[in-house]
Amino acid sequence: MRTSVTFALLISSACLLLGGPNDWPQFRGPKASGVAEGFKVPISWNVETGENVRWKTRIPGSAHSSPIVWGDRVYVQTAQGPNYADLKVGLYGNIASVDEKDEQSWRLLALDKATGKILWNKLVLKAVPRVKRHTKATHCNSTPATDGKYIVAFFGSEGLFCFDMNGKLLWNCLLYTSPSPRD
Repeated sequence: MRTSVTFALLISSACLLLGGPNDWPQFRGPKASGVAEGFKVPISWNVETGENVRWKTRIPGSAHSSPIVWGDRVYVQTAQGPNYADLKVGLYGNIASVDEKDEQSWRLLALDKATGKILWNKLVLKAVPRVKRHTKATHCNSTPATDGKYIVAFFGSEGLFCFDMNGKLLWNCLLYTSPSPRD
C-alpha cells in the first residue's frame, strides 16, 4: 500500500525538527493548531531524490492516522490486513462499506526521530473487525495522543488502549463485551 511507503512525507518537515517543549503530542500538534512555531521547515520535498527528506521507513499495514512526536521518538499506529489493496481514493460512485471477514492486526510503533529506525512494534489486537470500514478509510483512522507519560490509541470499534512510553499496555477499554454485531 502506498500509504505505508510514503510515511516519510508526513514527517519529513515539521515533525522531525521538533523536540523538547515543541513536541507534537496529538493530531495537528500542540493545542491542535497545526502550527510549529519558530521552526524553519521545508515547503517542498521529493521522496524519489531525497530532497528535504531525512529518512524513509516502511510501516506495515495502512492507516489514515497521523504520527505524533515526543522527545526523540515518533509514534504511529497502523492496521494490517489482507484487503487493503481495496482501499479507494478519489471520486467515484460506489460507496458501499468493505465487508472484511479476515483477521486484522492493530499495531503501535515507535521510531527513532533522527534515523527512522523502528524501535518497537507492538501488536495491540488481532481480530476480525467488528464494524465494516468505508472504502476510503482504514481500520486505523484516529491519531494517537500523548502527554509524555502515556500514549493513548483509539482503534475505532475495537477500543481504546493506553501504553507507557515504551509500548507496555497499561489498560484498555474494549467497546464490545458481547459477540461482534455481525454475529
